[in-house]
Amino acid sequence: MRKFANVDIIDALAAVVERNTKHYKTDFEYDKEMFISAAKSKEPDDKNMLWLSRESGTQCVQEREAFIAGSEAHCSWTYYQGRRNIAAFAVEIAGMEGGRPVGTLYELDFDRHAERVKRAALPIADITLTFEGGDVKRFPHCKVNGRWSSLQNQYGKLEDRRYEVADEAALQALLQQERGERSKYPERSFAAYLQRLAAPEKPSALKRLHEAQKAVAPPVGKGAAKSEPER
Repeated sequence: MRKFANVDIIDALAAVVERNTKHYKTDFEYDKEMFISAAKSKEPDDKNMLWLSRESGTQCVQEREAFIAGSEAHCSWTYYQGRRNIAAFAVEIAGMEGGRPVGTLYELDFDRHAERVKRAALPIADITLTFEGGDVKRFPHCKVNGRWSSLQNQYGKLEDRRYEVADEAALQALLQQERGERSKYPERSFAAYLQRLAAPEKPSALKRLHEAQKAVAPPVGKGAAKSEPER
């Protein structure tokens, strides 16, 4: 695994999307907003994210939340374990330069990382909700699910939520261990990484056989339904 320091986060990952993501490339527009928001945030946890490109779309989550079992970030990140053609990175945002988020990208072996997240994640204990006007409330997680509408009727529009664990110090120690390990990765050229990513894959014998079978298969009828690419 390698690290790529002092990069324009959006430009670098946009280049990955262009080469590795075939469908739903507009997912990356949401990621851009997250990177810019993180770069402007004063919260250290906001500046550490996990990002992946797959054939059909992208995914960006906060690293802290990914290590909280049952959170949306944990579930969506680990969901793609075992999929092919995943390009994944840990993203550490240092700040803004010229109005652009800059920082370091750390290459991830996605399947191994997703398995580590599954095994190491701590369970949700509470959830802290921030409502319109700055009112902050903390609730046991088990008493919040399914009550979003009633809570907003009582306290106002929900603006932010943060998952909490029983032992935040243990979670922070886990995150520091993750970050310490990847800081040891050798620094490499991101341009060279992109060249390897763009290199065409040599088809296997089985794939060549499937392509040959398609070539002689009868045409699909006009009334056949066209399926959307899998997300």
